[in-house]
Amino acid sequence: MERTYFGRLMNFFELPENSLELADRSEMPERVLREIMRYDANLWPAAVEYFAEFDNRTYLDVQAFLERESGKTQTRKPRIPADPLTKSARSLKKVLLGMDELPQQDKPGSLANALVGDSDKKEAQEIADRISALAQAVQTRVKALK
Repeated sequence: MERTYFGRLMNFFELPENSLELADRSEMPERVLREIMRYDANLWPAAVEYFAEFDNRTYLDVQAFLERESGKTQTRKPRIPADPLTKSARSLKKVLLGMDELPQQDKPGSLANALVGDSDKKEAQEIADRISALAQAVQTRVKALK
């Protein structure tokens, strides 16, 4: 056994005795223990209990728990269910802000193909007119922002 690995194993004994016992009873993997040990010692007992509460929790679950508990991640306030127009607008916003992640070279062109690809000429023109009107309305609101 390598010295660094042995040292890492010995660090697990820094856990409070009841947490060590719970970790043993819940058959906590070494990977989860290593994740717990990366955080403040005050969070260790709660993290061990969190893991032991349910089967099939992974180190990623424990990591997310510890991030929340340590205040490193902010919990998002739940959004109130919106009307269909607002939901659609949020979806459109998500698509537009995520365009950079499209694999195609011509990102606006590939999005345009997806929008009008299965439309006839009349419907495609209607889509183009509405997008143009929407762009004008967005520009008006952008100018009004401080």
